[in-house]
Amino acid sequence: MRREYWAETEASPDGLFAVVGELTTYSEWLDVVDAVEPDTDGNGSAWIVTLRARIGPLSRSKRLRMVSVPQGAPYHARFERCELDGKNHSTWVFEVAVDPLDRPPLASRAKLELTYDGSLWSGMLDGVLDAAAEKATDNLRRYIAEQA
Repeated sequence: MRREYWAETEASPDGLFAVVGELTTYSEWLDVVDAVEPDTDGNGSAWIVTLRARIGPLSRSKRLRMVSVPQGAPYHARFERCELDGKNHSTWVFEVAVDPLDRPPLASRAKLELTYDGSLWSGMLDGVLDAAAEKATDNLRRYIAEQA
């Protein structure tokens, strides 16, 4: 599964990237990300991300260890699943790129791409992700305004 979502904001590209380029903010504006905590691996480059999907009274959660993968392009961040237990795990990737816009009052746009190659969450995630994406732009704008 590979999904792309777009969010346009009034924030400058720097201001938008300061939020979407920092994994610890995702739980503030993306509903499927329930929590992001630093991993205790000691080097400060990994996080434990808890994803939660709710459908009616049912809820499913998944904890992932994610790391930042350096990118050469400005305003581009990539976070990948990287477990330390030596087992094969399904791939999870959050990738984000920010572009400037010249359409006042909109000043920047973020493209968030989610890639998942497992089968356990696939059918369930489609509707949940689409609903979260619809709310994410408003949540992101509100979060950026609160940080200003």
